[in-house]
Amino acid sequence: MNQASLRRGPMARRRRSSHVLIAPSHATKPAPYARRDERRAFSLLELTLVLAIIAALMGVAAFALLGQGNRAKVRASEASLRVISTAIGQYQLNHSSYPDTLARLVTAQYLEARSMQDAWKRDFYYRTPGLGGRPYTLLSGGIDGDYNTPADNIDVWTMDAQQGQ
Repeated sequence: MNQASLRRGPMARRRRSSHVLIAPSHATKPAPYARRDERRAFSLLELTLVLAIIAALMGVAAFALLGQGNRAKVRASEASLRVISTAIGQYQLNHSSYPDTLARLVTAQYLEARSMQDAWKRDFYYRTPGLGGRPYTLLSGGIDGDYNTPADNIDVWTMDAQQGQ
């Protein structure tokens, strides 16, 4: 025996050797995540598929939001038409006639000038006497702005009837 082992004594050697014997067996195995050759990465096909799904979802969301914008503009134009129609009625009660133009409602202070356009920033169409025996015609050209396409026109006389359908 050498000098170093005598100084530590026989128990020190046993402890050291018993430590090695009772060490857990899994401590010698490397962790699975530590090995570079076993790591898994996304393939180009998987990344492309995920990007295609995200693009499709964004397309559906954009389509839905665009439709909501036009519906909101239709509702805003309907509200403006109601305000103008009420002002026309008040003017008629006070003057016993309908105004010849919508500008007359502004000069007589029944309306503000900013109320004279629909949500698409186009002037409302007003005419007295109106079409079909009505006292006046008041409408917005709708989404396309063309008064000759009645399918999307917003008419003060028919908008309440269309909401019930």
